[in-house]
Amino acid sequence: MIATLIVPMPDKLGLHLTYQTRLSDAFGGWTAHSATGGWKSANVEVTEPVVVYTVAMDDTAANRDTMRTLASAVKADMEQEAVYLSFTQAEVEFI
Repeated sequence: MIATLIVPMPDKLGLHLTYQTRLSDAFGGWTAHSATGGWKSANVEVTEPVVVYTVAMDDTAANRDTMRTLASAVKADMEQEAVYLSFTQAEVEFI
């Protein structure tokens, strides 16, 4: 299973380090890349820099709950209306 969590880039409080530590503690690691996110709000196109975190994990209810808890923390910490979290079935190999 692959989990993808998109987090806003502006990080005045150093929260990304906290999120990275939580991902490492829960799943042993993570991959991140910079991107641009966008959405429409009140007929105005909004864009912002984001970090896309990708995590390989076993498909268990506990792991999904861990990711949902982190996404909820991101939403609250960064005062977001919503946070993107997806789960995709995938076979991952470390070679």
